[in-house]
Amino acid sequence: MPCPVCKTNIPFDPIMLLKGSSFSCPNCRAVISISNQSLESAQSAFQKMEQIGKKQKS
Repeated sequence: MPCPVCKTNIPFDPIMLLKGSSFSCPNCRAVISISNQSLESAQSAFQKMEQIGKKQKS
């Protein structure tokens, strides 16, 4: 994901992000995370995407 400060790509693990982990930009050290207000919505959307993926594999 691009850093909102310096636009450097920040490597991250989507699963860890959805568990509330934060990640730092390797260039400017800005910290990126999902806000508590958005975390539940993001988790729900990710679960729906996983379900769709499982149905497509069947």
